[in-house]
Amino acid sequence: GINAEYMEIWMLCFVPESLPRAHRATLHFTNPFAPFAILLRSRMFRFLTLIITMFNFSLYGVIGLVYQILSQRIGLTREQYSIYSTSHGLLEFALQVTILKLAITRFGEKGGLLIGMISMMVLFLGFSLCQAAWQLYLSGVLGAFLLFIPPSLNALKANNVNRHEQGTLQGALNGVSSIGRALGSLLLGYVFQVSSELTRTHGILWLSLPIWVAIAVCVPALLLILFLPVPPPKTRPLLWE
Repeated sequence: GINAEYMEIWMLCFVPESLPRAHRATLHFTNPFAPFAILLRSRMFRFLTLIITMFNFSLYGVIGLVYQILSQRIGLTREQYSIYSTSHGLLEFALQVTILKLAITRFGEKGGLLIGMISMMVLFLGFSLCQAAWQLYLSGVLGAFLLFIPPSLNALKANNVNRHEQGTLQGALNGVSSIGRALGSLLLGYVFQVSSELTRTHGILWLSLPIWVAIAVCVPALLLILFLPVPPPKTRPLLWE
């Protein structure tokens, strides 16, 4: 590793440029935030951008804390949490290969978003209220339908832009998703620290405060989905067709 770094510095500083100056490519600097402008193009895109951010904020903020919360509240072991994670992942995979396409075709992308968001809220409620491992497993079954959210979001975005803008759109989506994940981990992690202090003085119920904050964030996301302006299905093909 160190030798490679020295070699890079040597090549950068001391090895002469062999390509004539006239044939060298011109370096252009662009605005790194320019691709995000596509997310503000219409009312539907603005709504979807907020939904994506709230979804990633809530999901990844809670997933990073759920074991710590449940291990303290109900004595959840690593083996039990491993069983939950594995079974939940297998169930999501089974749903994806069996009924995902059928459900989105039947209910539309907006219906898929509604199903997924309600399922995620049910999962979070299970995290916050469960008193035993079997209740956690049941919550995982009911919450597996949150997998409908990413493909529904991607389909609504991609089916409403030109083909040559697909790359710009995907980059902007990835950027917004990363921002939501980072904010969720940071802010809900801070809430968890506060809730841990409150637990010592006011009781164990305060330990689930980060999950309740995530549920509160899901409520406006659910309202945005309900009022989401979606073009008629006949005017646009599904992304996976």
